[in-house]
Amino acid sequence: MITSVKIERLRGIKEGELNNLTPLTILVGGNGSGKSTVLEALLIGASNQPEDALGRAINRRIGTPLSFRALFWKLGRDGDASIVVQTDAPASNARVTNILYPEDDSYSVNMNLRLDPPNFSATVEGLRVNFEQVKPPYYVQSYKVGSRYIHHLDGVSRLRLVDPQKMSYASLPEMYSFMRTLGQDVNDNFQALVKEILPDVKEIAMLDFKGSDLHLIYKEYSVPVSVAGDGVYATIRQALELVTQSRGVVLLEEPEVHLHYRLLYTSSKLIWAAIKRGIQIVLTTHSLEFIDALLEARPDDADVNALSIVRTNLVEGSLLTRRYSGEETLLARREIQDDLR
Repeated sequence: MITSVKIERLRGIKEGELNNLTPLTILVGGNGSGKSTVLEALLIGASNQPEDALGRAINRRIGTPLSFRALFWKLGRDGDASIVVQTDAPASNARVTNILYPEDDSYSVNMNLRLDPPNFSATVEGLRVNFEQVKPPYYVQSYKVGSRYIHHLDGVSRLRLVDPQKMSYASLPEMYSFMRTLGQDVNDNFQALVKEILPDVKEIAMLDFKGSDLHLIYKEYSVPVSVAGDGVYATIRQALELVTQSRGVVLLEEPEVHLHYRLLYTSSKLIWAAIKRGIQIVLTTHSLEFIDALLEARPDDADVNALSIVRTNLVEGSLLTRRYSGEETLLARREIQDDLR
């Protein structure tokens, strides 16, 4: 489990850190308070595929002028970006990631990524990354990926960022097909969830071998999930993302987007079920109703302090935080309401 992250010169954060992360960490704060940047720091700094994570972080803000330079505090004028991620594992429990600002002043997407340990660098060109070992060679305790070695953080077997308004790692049919390979119990749980969202639905399935779309199957007709409504689509996608993962870390960007209040509770139950399976979740939200739903959906056997809230604020680049334990959250609901709708 990730326990802390330290950030320097990444996007709008000149410096800051979050400590004592819990199985469910909820980031709250006003717009521009650094919440999304914290998620991106965790994505890049803890991913077992840092080159992919870096490309995804760039693509999330692809509409921003000089999107790749926008990764850096003051567009890189003050130096490289640095991320330090710490876990609770007894060994291989920390990684330093330095994103090196391009030396030239070109407008192409070229930048370097250096990991320690091991000392490897990567050059991103057009969101593609080629690894080159830094000389001299260092002793590396690592996991082999293809023909290259990338140090994996113990306790972070898999890490994904789920953003309802951005790109996904896979299409719904692809995630559904993978889910079916995990066994009947997983499929039954997923089907039960769909019926909870839409009681009149008999099941959800692909109706052709091309796998072009998932369909909600009713008694006399079917409807593609892609046209069933934003809230239904977002909840089903979130369900597939969570049920197809065991252990690891999931980062959720404003999962309440498009969701009716009833679906907020369903989404909250999904999150607690994932935590019970050993998944750590860090999410951002602007919704007080969603926090209420998370508190209400907490199983009786779940420790209330498995949940924590971190209130973020940016002051001249410094990330200021105030942490609330689960017990404090129950008492401090009125205070955080200032940042939420």
